[in-house]
Amino acid sequence: MLIFRYSVSWNKEGINIRIKNFFGKGFSFRKIRKFQIDDDKLTIYKIGKKKYEFDLSKVEKSSKEKLVEILEQNTVGNNDSPQITGN
Repeated sequence: MLIFRYSVSWNKEGINIRIKNFFGKGFSFRKIRKFQIDDDKLTIYKIGKKKYEFDLSKVEKSSKEKLVEILEQNTVGNNDSPQITGN
C-alpha cells in the first residue's frame, strides 16, 4: 500500500487537499468564497469567513500551478465574488 503525504483529488463537486495529513481537508467548490497563494502558502476562504491554510513549501511548482488551475476553473464566479490568486 502506498501512502502519499501530498495529494489532491477533485471532481465537479469539490476538492480534497491532503498535505502532511492522512485525511486531508475537503471543500465543496460552491462553498469556496476565494483563495490566495502567496509564496508557499495556500489560503482558502469559505463562505462564512472560515479560513484554511496549507503549507506548499515542499510542493513542486508545476503541481502548485495545477492546483491554482483547478481552483480557478471550478470556483471563479461563485457567489459573485472575485477570486484572489497570488504568485
